[in-house]
Amino acid sequence: MPLPKRKSPRLASYDYTQSGTYFVTICTHRRQHLFGKVVNQEMILNRRGQIAATCWEEIPSHFPQVTLDVFVVMPNHIHGLVVIDEDNVRTRHAVSVQSDSPNRQFGPPIAGSLSTIVGAYKSAVSKNIRRIIPDFPFPLWHGRFHDHIIRNEKALSKIQEYVLNNDALWEQDTFYGNDQNP
Repeated sequence: MPLPKRKSPRLASYDYTQSGTYFVTICTHRRQHLFGKVVNQEMILNRRGQIAATCWEEIPSHFPQVTLDVFVVMPNHIHGLVVIDEDNVRTRHAVSVQSDSPNRQFGPPIAGSLSTIVGAYKSAVSKNIRRIIPDFPFPLWHGRFHDHIIRNEKALSKIQEYVLNNDALWEQDTFYGNDQNP
């Protein structure tokens, strides 16, 4: 039986290397609580959570076109605002993909794109965690991530507030339900 066609969660025909602010949510595999716990409405990071936070903060040193706004590492997900300034993109090019597979929906990574930035982040966190826990029992990340393109100051302010208060509102959070720990 052929696999179902997967549609890209990215906005069709949008150039994710262009200047803009992007709200990103990255979930752990099966929403496992891997990064710590919320105690008295405050996120307490464990060693894995500290690695996730440090790697997030290091994104601009690997992608000079990126600056970071607010972010939070939660037990089973990360929220953050990524600001791309295309004037600082070193390698920008359009990619045309020819494929002999009719099911292929995705092309190769595009340097400087939001997907490349998130992919590199997820890889760095995984590598660093596997250094301290070599026999980590399952994938660390959900295969995809969610993004929202910030279009105005009002939306930016609302999302910044949401991110900054995420741990205080943990029990009402969409991702709260799975309290399994590895």
